[in-house]
Amino acid sequence: MGKDFYKTLGIHRGGTDYEIRRAYRKLAVCYHPDQNPYPYGAELCVQDIANGCIKSLKISQVRISSSGMATRHGKMFNVLVRSGIKAGDRITFPNEGDEGRNRAPGDEVFVLRVKPHPIFRWEGCDLRYMARITLKEALCGARLVVPTLQNKPLYRCTRAELIDPDSTRRFRGEGLPYHRNRSRRGDIIVDFSIKFPETISKEDTSSTCSLLTNFK
Repeated sequence: MGKDFYKTLGIHRGGTDYEIRRAYRKLAVCYHPDQNPYPYGAELCVQDIANGCIKSLKISQVRISSSGMATRHGKMFNVLVRSGIKAGDRITFPNEGDEGRNRAPGDEVFVLRVKPHPIFRWEGCDLRYMARITLKEALCGARLVVPTLQNKPLYRCTRAELIDPDSTRRFRGEGLPYHRNRSRRGDIIVDFSIKFPETISKEDTSSTCSLLTNFK
């Protein structure tokens, strides 16, 4: 599933153009380096989502002194990230936002973002993995070794299974935990990239035709 940009902007679906532009400008000001000179930290990797973690983030905060002067200083927050939380979700610290003259501090809101993973593509609670196999393996069978976030690879033999470029294989319960029910997990879905040879010999052609006849 793609990102919910309405949720990121903090507006409801079907918002007007004016509401979208206003929410965008508000976030642009919030994250502008001139407004926030302190780094917000690295807002996660897929392993953080799978296992949960605590992120220490330093932000810029405005407070009004007893003399009425606005001062800006840094404050550190320990943000608890529970396993199964999704990109775009928000963690709120009430009354920790900027303070203004004659205005109480607002809330400090952290919006979660996830770094791309070098192996997996993240779709909800499912993880997609691309297995690269040869044409011979697609026709005759391959021994798949699929990595996991727990560093315990999964194995599957596809002998007697014809694999085409649209084929997938699924390992149930090996994906990311559900946020509201962390005893449940999504799946790892294996897609296939088949390397076709530039040339093929007569012997290979004959054996391939024989193999396809057997599949029928």
